[in-house]
Amino acid sequence: MKKFLIILFFLIIPSTFAIEKLSIQEKVVQFLPLVVGVLIGAFIVYKFVKKLLFVAFAAFFIIIGILVAGYYHSESKSIIDDKNALEQIQELQKISSERSITLTDINGLKEIIKGDKTAEEYYEEMKWLITNNESEHALHSLAFLKTYVKTGDATFCIPHELEHVEIYLKHNQTKRAMDAIIEIKDNLEPWIQKSENAKKQFPQYYKNFDTLKNQTILVVDALSAQNFTSEIFQKVKTVEENGIC
Repeated sequence: MKKFLIILFFLIIPSTFAIEKLSIQEKVVQFLPLVVGVLIGAFIVYKFVKKLLFVAFAAFFIIIGILVAGYYHSESKSIIDDKNALEQIQELQKISSERSITLTDINGLKEIIKGDKTAEEYYEEMKWLITNNESEHALHSLAFLKTYVKTGDATFCIPHELEHVEIYLKHNQTKRAMDAIIEIKDNLEPWIQKSENAKKQFPQYYKNFDTLKNQTILVVDALSAQNFTSEIFQKVKTVEENGIC
């Protein structure tokens, strides 16, 4: 049994190394079935078959684990503090001061950020906004991407995301809007907590935060109930104009 546990330990190491950049949900979905299968299979082989076959079985899955580790590390990367990405973003911001940015403008950023899931999400958001003639809002996503590259802080800005809900509905993208609302609701409490902490440090910038917080909660609840009236979106505008991220 001791040999069994030792081999399983070395089997888990490559998989752990491979999934360090994945979210918890992705880790469970992609690797739990493999781990459970290996545990059951290894125990059966160890218990009822010759030990030589057990060693061969364990060695096979160790090799598989190493290959999986190599695959995921080749597919995922981080662009935090990446000079090329930062230069490209700054160039886009410079262009935006002269004219609206286009899909051609941001195309060069695609390869640079490839493999960084957070950066790719910002890119896809920019791409959709530009495609739908919302280039001004795409600049907000570009600014958040710049902050992410410089600091690693992938801020989920509730006021900013609420404004995007209105944009999605304006373009009849109801599913995209509802997905955004769900994500906003999931991130509401962390945003409130982060803002409360910032308020303690910089009270001069958060004088009306309690009012803003209550307004934001009201708006999120209304949108979750699919209350898409002009009155609610007027409140969204107020939150967006006064919100701090």
